[in-house]
Amino acid sequence: MIYLLDTHALWHHASDGDELSSPAATRLDEARLEDLCVLDVSLYELARHMAVGRIEVDDPLRTLATIESRYPILRTNAAIAWKSASLDWPKRNGKGQHLDPADRAIFAAAILHGLTVVSADKEMHDHGPAAGVSLLW
Repeated sequence: MIYLLDTHALWHHASDGDELSSPAATRLDEARLEDLCVLDVSLYELARHMAVGRIEVDDPLRTLATIESRYPILRTNAAIAWKSASLDWPKRNGKGQHLDPADRAIFAAAILHGLTVVSADKEMHDHGPAAGVSLLW
């Protein structure tokens, strides 16, 4: 594994959307499937987007099952959970911590497994260097 796809990057890659940046699209197209992975929380996030109508598909369960079968899924475990909970990730405005549990879990998994996160998320890009996380977009 080399690349950990953030939820939106997963969706754009899985749906062959043109929403990926040119560098991300090129690197992912050149990568072998075993070089890509997604954290299990991304399946939940996609399901939630489908359930509330942010992502429209004919058969959400089938779509999720297809993604699950196509991409290597990295399971959240105790080490990822603890790393996620204990990350020092200040908000950009300096008031409190960045609390998005999926973002924190994705960063924790990337740190523990030495993965590059594929994401357009500005919060991730802003904090990546301080957390020791490489990002691609």
